[in-house]
This record gives sequence, structure tokens and C-alpha cells, in this order.
Amino acid sequence: MLSPVAGEVVEVNEEAVRAPELTCEEPYGRGWLLKVKAQRAGAVLANLLPARLARDWTQEAARRLDALMSPQLGAVLQDGGLPVSGFARQLAGERRHQLAAELLLTAEGEDQEVTS
Repeated sequence: MLSPVAGEVVEVNEEAVRAPELTCEEPYGRGWLLKVKAQRAGAVLANLLPARLARDWTQEAARRLDALMSPQLGAVLQDGGLPVSGFARQLAGERRHQLAAELLLTAEGEDQEVTS
């Protein structure tokens, strides 16, 4: 997923690296991922999505991804199974770049790996 902020990563939350479940349990507390020093912080902040719109967009992307889930993948994390490496390739084959562009806001056509 493209980051809404460009800049230099100045700190990584090692606690979240060791315990990734914190990102779901306490995303606005102990589950933060990294700190970025933005070159133009004012412009970046002005262009961020409001919380409700960001939440709605995320829920819609998750709904669309769920609709693409295919029985040939077997049990994946959403079903209680294990993470599937490279699931986008298995779901969409050669359309994986389009899938990433639509759901993760990546630049369509670039050779970016989408993994679980």
C-alpha cells in the first residue's frame, strides 16, 4: 500500500515487530509501526483522508478482496488458515498489478510484489 506520507523513517517500533498483534490490539497506542520525518509536513497533513473516509475506504477494499477470494487457495488467514505468500498472484494471475492498484493504491503496471 502506498504510504500517505513521504519522508525519512526515523524510528521503528521494535515492540510491534516482536508482537505484530499489537497493530490490531492497540493501533493508536503501543501498536504504532514507525515514525516518519516528512519534508513538507503541513502539505502531507492537509492531504490525509479524514478518519471516517479512511475507514470506509479500508472496509470497501477488504470487502472487494474478500469477494475475490477463491476456493482454490484453500484455507487462508481469513478462514483461520495460514498466511499465503503471494496470494495476489494466485487470485488474479497476470491481473495482480491491477488488483494492487485498485485495492492498495499502488502504481498500476509497476512490478511490485503483493503478499499476505
